[in-house]
Amino acid sequence: MKTIFVNMFSLHLFFVITLFISVGSFGQVQCQNLFQNETSFEPQKNHFVKSAVPTKEAILKKLDALVLLEFQLRSGQFENENQRRQAQDFFIKELNQIIQIDRKYIDIFRSKYAEKKEALQTSAKKRADKERKEKEKRAEIIKEQNNPLRFAKQKMIFHEIKPGKFMMGETHSQVETEITKPFQLMSTQVTQMQWARLMIAMGERDLNKINPSNNKEGTDSQTIAIEGINVQMKPDHPVEQVSWDDVSEYIVGLNKLSNSNDPNVQKLLQQIIPDHKKGDVYDLPTEAQWEFVMRDRGNANNKYFDKADDSEVSQYGWHNENAGGQTHAVAQLNPRMIDSGDGIRRPFYDMEGNVWEWNKDLYGNLQGGKDPQGATTGPFRVYRGGGFVNGADYLRSGLRFRNRPGYRGSSLGFRLARTRP
Repeated sequence: MKTIFVNMFSLHLFFVITLFISVGSFGQVQCQNLFQNETSFEPQKNHFVKSAVPTKEAILKKLDALVLLEFQLRSGQFENENQRRQAQDFFIKELNQIIQIDRKYIDIFRSKYAEKKEALQTSAKKRADKERKEKEKRAEIIKEQNNPLRFAKQKMIFHEIKPGKFMMGETHSQVETEITKPFQLMSTQVTQMQWARLMIAMGERDLNKINPSNNKEGTDSQTIAIEGINVQMKPDHPVEQVSWDDVSEYIVGLNKLSNSNDPNVQKLLQQIIPDHKKGDVYDLPTEAQWEFVMRDRGNANNKYFDKADDSEVSQYGWHNENAGGQTHAVAQLNPRMIDSGDGIRRPFYDMEGNVWEWNKDLYGNLQGGKDPQGATTGPFRVYRGGGFVNGADYLRSGLRFRNRPGYRGSSLGFRLARTRP
């Protein structure tokens, strides 16, 4: 085998060449320590068997060890300068011995070095990606822990109701009425959390307006921080002590949020209203829309839904005989399963009892006909459904009540209707 002499100048040149093989810095390389103590340096045993003609396998193992040492030299993994110099001298000496055996090992060393570099870069990228994902996950967990909505079980769920005809009003004085356009109605009454969270999103900072409810203390009560404001509430109980005027302002603000171009606003709305779409239009239901649902689109035309007496009302609505003098979390009793008009029945909770519900209309004589909008003039607004303070006989499907739009009561709330442009 031809022996090639490599003087120190050529060794230095080779070392410079190998420096150009890689670009950038490298992290910690996990390998066995090639040092036996702080001041002396010796190669790892069994990497190279000193013999007249080392085997190819021994040489390749030696090259693997030198590749690791090269990475250590580049990354400065030494306790002191003396140790680093010993390592560098050893590296040059051992590589020179291999080159003298056959110059082809220069290319093999370069190839091994390139493979190691690529493997380290790939490993570093995977590790960085993993750390980034873990960081994002931790941030999301913290964000969720700080999200006040986690204290509430209920979200705003809307069900579509298709057009149809029904008999509207008390059973002794009904008028034929037709709903000609589809609409959506909330399956529950608006809760204290839903009211408070959106009021704060609208910029409200007055605690008496953020949660005006009378029934916010006692069982189920919590003090929840929302954007730095501590709000006492029963999160899933219906909001009450809201006037028709209050609700109208709330709806104006909600529709402004619905049309906002701010992605964070849209994300908040989707947390509260899972199927919300930008530009959705929210409103109070008309009296006709509200009773159309209560009448199961014309399929339940009796005094109490589909019954002539109130014997089953307590299964569906809170009133003065089962409520214990207070509101209850929405969706706790049985729902009325309403025909949506597509052959599927969907749940609507607390249509009777818990709190009365404001409707959009001015109070007047029932008009009937197509899509009635209520009286054109008058001092009162309509509310329907009965409340926890009333007897079961107030939970009649056709019973109508009225009050001035500025009136607030501890058993008076609302649910929303929605249309999509």
